[in-house]
Amino acid sequence: MQEHAGASTLVTPTPSTGTARGAQPSAVRAHNLHVVLDCIVHAEPPASRAEIAALTGLGKGTVTALVDTLLRARLIRELAPVASTAVGRPSVPLAPARATYVGLGIELAPDGVSVRAIDLAGGLIAHTTLDLDLAGSAISGGIETIRQAVTQVVDVSTEDGALVAGACVAVPAVVDEKGQILRSDSLRRWEGISLPAALRSADAIGDYPLHVGASASLAATAEAALARSEHQPEQFIHVYGGLSIGASIVGDASVRPDVYGGLRELGHISIDPRGRPCPCGRRGCLRQYASLPALWSAAGQRGEPDGSVLLSLLESGHRATHHAVDDAGRAIARALAAPLGLLGLREVVLDGWFAHIVPFVRDGMRHEFAELLGADPILIRGSLSGRWSVVIGAAQFALNDVFQDPGRIISDSGDEGS
Repeated sequence: MQEHAGASTLVTPTPSTGTARGAQPSAVRAHNLHVVLDCIVHAEPPASRAEIAALTGLGKGTVTALVDTLLRARLIRELAPVASTAVGRPSVPLAPARATYVGLGIELAPDGVSVRAIDLAGGLIAHTTLDLDLAGSAISGGIETIRQAVTQVVDVSTEDGALVAGACVAVPAVVDEKGQILRSDSLRRWEGISLPAALRSADAIGDYPLHVGASASLAATAEAALARSEHQPEQFIHVYGGLSIGASIVGDASVRPDVYGGLRELGHISIDPRGRPCPCGRRGCLRQYASLPALWSAAGQRGEPDGSVLLSLLESGHRATHHAVDDAGRAIARALAAPLGLLGLREVVLDGWFAHIVPFVRDGMRHEFAELLGADPILIRGSLSGRWSVVIGAAQFALNDVFQDPGRIISDSGDEGS
């Protein structure tokens, strides 16, 4: 199933450093629950109660009470005790719970629907992909396919007692704050559809929070989380490319607001005012040079664009394809030069279908960056998160409400004590 870029950053996870400090003594309990859970999620290695108190500035008694609450709510778990070099009992590290609550990631792509459930510890609980021509099928058929895929994953996820904490739909489109699709290069039939309303009216989604965001932004969410866990640089521009092209700014392992403006719709940034006409009404948009359809045409191919065929042509040394892909890389570099320079970033991550062509575009991109930004090299790499970055990022974002407001889960579970 080919993944495609979105063009909006409607969803931008709240940045979290794992070092938030509790506002005591008058802090509200809900805030301190968030502080403690945030510390547990991000501590490396896993932290004990005493270590959490030291990291957050909260009192040991307060931390103990809050940890007990989080344990009863099945949001965290105790790991095996660790012997201490000091006199006293072994410390007990804490970690996010497994298979108690799950977030649902739902990816809509022109060729089908993928749904993935992950737990609070990031573990995969269930996954399915159903093929369907979403771009050409009736909306009702697409909604029914989403319902079937969600039902399959929820049934598997909940059979051992897990609960769905929330869901996030990733769509390759510009969406508004209510989840309505405003514009999409690859799902034009869906323009004007309010996904929350359509999914809830068809009973495709249960009674839990539902978010809608752009595929590109959610892929960046997954990449940011994985970069942090792999101790990779946590500040870069993430570019997701396929049928369309979108980009996001990642800083401190979180997707940031688009302060530059235009990165959300990178494919519609004009790199040549007198260039090729674009359906959006502009000329010289990056999409006309670097998207999968543009490369397919430049390589002399006919019919529907096929990324796997283009990769085979590249690997076999097909000259026209090599020239097209090199030109695409240089075009991407020209589109990114201004935001890289403005923000002082030195790394670009290519994701989606673009991740496969990194070896073929790296030299051309470096040359363009050197011409435009000077000698300081820009690191260019493929994504760490792989094929499922969009749906993984959507599932991670679906759990964001739990991590930001664990009190909601605790209230629902009936544990209101201190």
